[in-house]
Amino acid sequence: MFWAMTPFFGIQMALVMGTWLVTKKIFNWDFSIVNGLAWTWVTNVFTLLPVFYMFFLTGNLMLGVGGNISGYEQFVAVWNNSFESDSSGWNAIVHWFETMINGWGLSMVVGSIPWAIISTLIAYFLSLSFIRKYRARRAGKITRDS
Repeated sequence: MFWAMTPFFGIQMALVMGTWLVTKKIFNWDFSIVNGLAWTWVTNVFTLLPVFYMFFLTGNLMLGVGGNISGYEQFVAVWNNSFESDSSGWNAIVHWFETMINGWGLSMVVGSIPWAIISTLIAYFLSLSFIRKYRARRAGKITRDS
């Protein structure tokens, strides 16, 4: 969930895989890679812009640039303009990164941090509760079947 709540859309699943490999090899921790990948789907093409706008607002407030907060419609318009350039291929990618770095990048990264931490904690406890209930039901079924 941590990676889902960052502005790194498109590489979140790779980041989960990298996190899984590092934690497994270095710290000898293990987590469900399937569960980790599934949590990244919270941010998808349908939720991306509202979540990015939430990061942008939070980041601006945390950085003390509250006067620089634009409305959601303006945010979406700038987002759409960054993809509607006459460029294609590599030039379109460069244009998008320029928009992110020069315009929103810092605010979005900073603003994603509290959301990532809070969301990770919530997802952890929800997942833990689910798996404990699942194991208890399964243990009860095995006991009944014996």
